[in-house]
Amino acid sequence: MRRISGFDPKDCSLAVAQLAKHMIENYSMSQIRDVSAGAATFFGWVRRLLGNI
Repeated sequence: MRRISGFDPKDCSLAVAQLAKHMIENYSMSQIRDVSAGAATFFGWVRRLLGNI
């Protein structure tokens, strides 16, 4: 949690962000939620961040 709270999107390169977006594009929130509510929260946070690129 500490690394997440200290994350600054400005420090993430476009190439890394695009790779992350590609890696999660085949998953849905319901698939992740079925496995773990905590993972679904993180997944939603990541999708919101990546939605801006």
